[in-house]
Amino acid sequence: APPRRPNRFRTALPVALLLAMAALAAYLSWRHFRPIPPAMTVVLADLENTTGEADVDRVLSRALQIDLEQSPFLNLLAKSKVQETLAQMQRQRDAALTPALAREICQRNNGQAILRPTLSKFGGTYLLLLDAEGCISGSRLGGYKAEVHSKDRLLGALDTAAGRVRQQLGESGASRERFQMPIAQATTSSFDALRAYTQGLDSLERGDFRTAEDLFKQAIALDPNFASAYKSLGTSYFNRADSTPAIAFYKKAFELRNRATERERLSIEVLYYGGGLRDYEESIRILKHLNQIYPNDARAWGNLCNLYTQLGEYPQAIEAGREARRLDPQSGYIAEVLGRAYKRA
Repeated sequence: APPRRPNRFRTALPVALLLAMAALAAYLSWRHFRPIPPAMTVVLADLENTTGEADVDRVLSRALQIDLEQSPFLNLLAKSKVQETLAQMQRQRDAALTPALAREICQRNNGQAILRPTLSKFGGTYLLLLDAEGCISGSRLGGYKAEVHSKDRLLGALDTAAGRVRQQLGESGASRERFQMPIAQATTSSFDALRAYTQGLDSLERGDFRTAEDLFKQAIALDPNFASAYKSLGTSYFNRADSTPAIAFYKKAFELRNRATERERLSIEVLYYGGGLRDYEESIRILKHLNQIYPNDARAWGNLCNLYTQLGEYPQAIEAGREARRLDPQSGYIAEVLGRAYKRA
């Protein structure tokens, strides 16, 4: 029989298929490891509240902060940086951030936008506004208006407003889909529990651990599934060197971590493995992942410095501590952990 002619199409098909698979693998690898674009620095002005209901101020401000801090696209200017800038302006460090003052702080820190939340009430209807304005031009970059008929619905309206403004400022749909959990799911659906939690964080920041613990326990009594309240309660005990209850509360927060934002979930895991199980390697792995998503989180870099120091890996500790200090040069905690790393090195 005459020799069969080779089927060139049949020979080329596997080669083309392999090339296509290699190209797809390279694309997926690029998508997975591509660098995160630089964040847009924004300053959050204080809530302008004309309702006469002072109890909603801190709660809505905290809820909005949680909403915005979920975004890797936005870099919410840290409170320490705001206070440092106010001191440079010869203002009180706790001065109310009016829109004009927020704009000047934004300009001094090379920011791009300020966010102005306002709340008013007409009859039984709450009117919530969230506006985004350019720091330099003052031009309107976006905004959202919501009307609700009860205080309990304000948190949901705030979620929608924050999501809409994030979109208007240029954050991608994929980013918002991954990093936009509603407040009711990310923290609690109870307005009163969120208020107690907010007051507890204020007390914790002042170093009033006893008061903070009472407030966190009050928040947990109102919502037993409040993961972030368990985490903060554990941190308060940990700061008082009372490790047994601290570990127990970290464990409870870890069990409920899916009821928190991505950023908070990672923070809970860091504390559970590092502070609870003393598994510093796993805690470092999670922290590095967190820093990859949120590279401007100074405290996370400080925690990484501290963990590397615990393991005796001083060059890595100093590198992480320097980055933390660059991001927040006024932090006493960061100065302490970086100083310890230098000393032991």
